[in-house]
Amino acid sequence: MFNVLAVIGIAGSISETSVPEEILYRDWAVMILLTVLLYLISARQKENSIGRKTGAAFLCIYVSYLVYLVFSQS
Repeated sequence: MFNVLAVIGIAGSISETSVPEEILYRDWAVMILLTVLLYLISARQKENSIGRKTGAAFLCIYVSYLVYLVFSQS
């Protein structure tokens, strides 16, 4: 995690990058929604963890989102 943040931070401090607004709104909305959903699911569990079925569901959501991103570029 540090490596990704450090590389992006250093690159951003050297040169500005532009990101289209629709990408920011779409990605931030999905990220916030899934973060809240993950928090609610893990808070309901006694051990503050998720099971295999929930993990598999989140993995399927992630893969579906990636497929959506690839096909929406066409």
